[in-house]
Amino acid sequence: DNEGYMNTGAQKSSSTPHFARTGSTPAGKTSRKKNLPEIMAAHGVPYVATASASHLQDLVRKVEKAKGIRGTRIITVLIPCLDGWGLPDDAGLMAARYAVECGAFPLYEIEDATRYTMSVTEKTRPVSDYLALQRRYRGLPDADVATLQAEIDGGWARLVERAQASRSEAARAACRAGSHRARKRGRQGRRNPASQARASRSPANISAGRPNSTAARLTKDGGETIGCTTTNAIATCP
Repeated sequence: DNEGYMNTGAQKSSSTPHFARTGSTPAGKTSRKKNLPEIMAAHGVPYVATASASHLQDLVRKVEKAKGIRGTRIITVLIPCLDGWGLPDDAGLMAARYAVECGAFPLYEIEDATRYTMSVTEKTRPVSDYLALQRRYRGLPDADVATLQAEIDGGWARLVERAQASRSEAARAACRAGSHRARKRGRQGRRNPASQARASRSPANISAGRPNSTAARLTKDGGETIGCTTTNAIATCP
């Protein structure tokens, strides 16, 4: 993703960001960048991810992961265009890194159109640092910079919310699976009372003072704790 039609002189495309100047938008693009990963996820693509040339280990990991998934897989990689963006010859990787750090190009994965995972979970610089590197944003009014910052903050908040919801759902699924295994063990114990009695007299259970009792706290995110408690093959999940 170089955010434009760069091999014909840097004209705007659907991927060109808001307010960016190109050969066909000399006063700045008046519409926002189209969100390709979300469009692909909405079509049910099994694996969608973003990556950047500035974060090579993350890129390699996502490529390897995609190779093991069946079906359509799409990884959008941010590659700055030196001429089209108006960057110095040695500033390409810096621009790619700033795009990630300010949240203009977040790194994340969407699996099965519903499970979101963020590769970088914090924004560490304002968008103004990123814009200052590029000639295509030179002279951008402060009001437009504030608009871009608000757009990025809103998109970031939605992404964080979806990633948190995905982690919570994964924890609940793990708890339900544990509950199913516990019920299965309980049924097996009732069919074999001698085996159940031996388990209750095991040293570990005797020293714990609570036969066949296990408590596990699965995950905690956003102040919400999701727990699962299993006692004598009876499980309680949130």
